[in-house]
Amino acid sequence: MPVGRMAKLLGVERTTLTRNLRPLEKKHWVTISGDKDGRVHAVEITPKGRAVAKAALPAWRKAQASVGPKLKELRLADLLAGAT
Repeated sequence: MPVGRMAKLLGVERTTLTRNLRPLEKKHWVTISGDKDGRVHAVEITPKGRAVAKAALPAWRKAQASVGPKLKELRLADLLAGAT
């Protein structure tokens, strides 16, 4: 996937995404390659990265499940609206 497209989907700046992908690239979890003229860079998950993501998924799901009830307790909508 092109870095620019991924950044748009994630709602982050392209430069921020590129910077955040560097550690993943160093660990060989993703590869970033450029086209012939070097303007478009594509990100691809490696087999090693896919294995790491698959292993992390249960912990991520558990964390996500625990956040919902906590946010309800905090009345997040009221906090964001500035209610007291």
